[in-house]
This record gives sequence, C-alpha cells and structure tokens, in this order.
Amino acid sequence: MHNDKGDSLPKDEVKAATYYARACEVGDAVACADLGVKYQTGEGVARDPAHAVALFLKRCRSFIPACPRAADAFLLGDVVEASDARALGLFTQACDAHDS
Repeated sequence: MHNDKGDSLPKDEVKAATYYARACEVGDAVACADLGVKYQTGEGVARDPAHAVALFLKRCRSFIPACPRAADAFLLGDVVEASDARALGLFTQACDAHDS
C-alpha cells in the first residue's frame, strides 16, 4: 500500500506516483488525476505540467474534479495555448456534471 500523505507509513512520493501510474494505466480516473497533480508539482516524478494537463483532460469526463484543473491551464496559457473558450467549456462540463 502506498502512502503519499505519511499518515501511517513513511511518506514516499516516488512510490505513490508509481502506484498512481499503474492504476491510471488500467483506467482509474481518480489515480490519473492524482498522478496529474504529481506531475504538476513535481512530487515523486519530474515536474511536467504539460503531461499533467494531458492527464486531467484524459480523465475529465469520468472524474469531474480533473476538469477545473485542466481549465485553469487553458486560462493561464503557460503550459497549453490559452483559450478562454476551452476553459469555459471545461468549467461548464464540471458544473453540468454536478447538476445531474
């Protein structure tokens, strides 16, 4: 069992990222989003904001909290080309999902 919070086991960001990656590969949307955060921050993996955005976009439909993270990237335009329309679409998708 991995532990990236250090609650009951020693904190191990590298091991946590490895387990998130394995779970993401088999389709676990939450793990993909968590792995995206790791790439966004550089915790346990080499920092790669573009890969983080790709993971957020990949899992936006099945794990709604990934949508606003991707939308933020389109608002800032520092990792992907800025697009207010794309950001709005992602924010709207997240809001609509919460209404259903």
